[in-house]
Amino acid sequence: MVTQFSERTGKDITFMAPLESALEQAKALSRYVKLFDSPSMVLVVPEKEDRPIYGKEIDFCANQLGLEAYKTNYYVRTKVIQKNKMLLYGVANMSDEGTFDFGNMENLNSPGLVFFFRPLFHQAPGSVLSEMVSTAKSFAGRIGARAITPEGEELTVAMTTKIRANIEKQSREMAVCGLKSGSDAILRIFESEIFASE
Repeated sequence: MVTQFSERTGKDITFMAPLESALEQAKALSRYVKLFDSPSMVLVVPEKEDRPIYGKEIDFCANQLGLEAYKTNYYVRTKVIQKNKMLLYGVANMSDEGTFDFGNMENLNSPGLVFFFRPLFHQAPGSVLSEMVSTAKSFAGRIGARAITPEGEELTVAMTTKIRANIEKQSREMAVCGLKSGSDAILRIFESEIFASE
């Protein structure tokens, strides 16, 4: 698996050999997984640069679209999978702190929102991306904003298709190397970040 990954990426990876314990194997797998772990993001920004997005409208739209205020001070979309509540994607405040004060939303003036998820965590990351983009566009439409890529490009159908294709390509490359996105190994390593808790 390591040899295949090195050949495909051109990166030299040195693992302890032999791996003598389950702990050492877990640490090695964790380092390897993180090479693939990069978030996918969509930004929601005001149509007019001099107008912020107000906290009350953020909270109202989030509730309308079924997003939950989570303990990490992000809004999240969750889904129950095999009796486990899984975090699909989150919504952060595009501010220095990046989070929301849910008890003080009426006083919030936000420069924008960041919808984000980690493709590595999901068996069907392309589907999660499509749902996240759809939600971001709905959110933007309700508050007079627009949904764009981190590079500032409009999220057209063609652009969304391109981003999804890149994510699914990376997922296939992982599988060739012996590690599937959303696999049991990944769920074990990142359990606290993947499954919602009270």
